[in-house]
Amino acid sequence: MNFTTQISNKIIEVQIIKKIRNRHTYLRIKSNNLIQISSNIFFTLKDAKKLIENKKTWIENRINLTKKESLKADEYLFLGEKLSLIHISEPTRPERIS
Repeated sequence: MNFTTQISNKIIEVQIIKKIRNRHTYLRIKSNNLIQISSNIFFTLKDAKKLIENKKTWIENRINLTKKESLKADEYLFLGEKLSLIHISEPTRPERIS
């Protein structure tokens, strides 16, 4: 599901990826004109627009940062916090379940 929004007088495309196993919502600045939101299957278009509206200043700052230096491909932004994929996919159970 995709839509566009306006941030700082610039049209930005927003891509929503829904996954069954997502417990959280992840916001990723892919480029100066593309934002990716990854969430669970119950996340709606209305939720995405509300999230972008609430985090608009933060998104503007991150887009300006991507102009100066590119974000690493393995970094996600979890509602304003930068987490590496290691932290996101790190196992929490000490033993393997058979």
